[in-house]
Amino acid sequence: METRRLQYFLAVAEELHFGRAAVRLHLSQPALSQQINLLEREVGARLLHRTTREVALTRLGVAVAQQAKVFAASETHVKERIADLVSGRQGYLRVGFVPSAAYDLLPRIVAPFSHEHPDVRLSLQEMPSQQQIELVLSGQMDLGLVRDVVHARGTSIIPLAREKLVLACPDRHPTAATDHVKLSTLQGERFIVLPKHVAPAMSRTISALCQHAGIDLSDAMEVLAFPTTLGLVASGMGVAIVPASVRATVLPGLVYRELAEDNATSQLSAVLPDGGADELTQQFLDIASRVLTG
Repeated sequence: METRRLQYFLAVAEELHFGRAAVRLHLSQPALSQQINLLEREVGARLLHRTTREVALTRLGVAVAQQAKVFAASETHVKERIADLVSGRQGYLRVGFVPSAAYDLLPRIVAPFSHEHPDVRLSLQEMPSQQQIELVLSGQMDLGLVRDVVHARGTSIIPLAREKLVLACPDRHPTAATDHVKLSTLQGERFIVLPKHVAPAMSRTISALCQHAGIDLSDAMEVLAFPTTLGLVASGMGVAIVPASVRATVLPGLVYRELAEDNATSQLSAVLPDGGADELTQQFLDIASRVLTG
């Protein structure tokens, strides 16, 4: 790997404009572009996103630029560091996740990933599925863990685990005396739900289940987060359908019961930019698949 090409790349990374970088380096723009293409081919990964309007660094490009700047005087050291970044042994991974994944599913993924990749820095951000999709599309997030999303333009959706939905109800509720509850027996009950604008995909899943059981959710109480939902259920304000992993939350007056419906499930999936995952993201996905399917 030529130090000269790394210097060229640094100029483009700092200017984010091939024309200005070429002037700074006293090169023609086509010659500079060719050198960057050769560097990407040598590294074996994309370092820049190019469009007719702008130039932006990929996640790997940001890391390579930082390392090249720090170790520009040591070509051997730069080679070793970049090889680690490309292979996924080192780097920075930005992962989003839906709130319900925080109770059980996410910790089961992060623990082995951190153990196997001690030099990778993880940034974990809790947010609704739609916001994750937007950040993945804009390049501000590498991977998202979303619920009940089957398609999003410009992204790849990879199913990871199908999780049961359960009923959260007060311990003094009649259904608390049974192991399995048919939704049709809950007609007339007050349901507590997430607003559609917060969790549109999961809202559709729950609405379809309730509609099939003859339950009208038009007067349901809307609550923004699961902790509040569970607190209200425990106080006797209503019942709620939640992912099974939420059962990790234990409150006085709150119980969980299985739903009798076979299709009472929710799909957890990974969302990433269309075109595939880089090495580090793929390693996270491999661990997630291994843990959740095992």
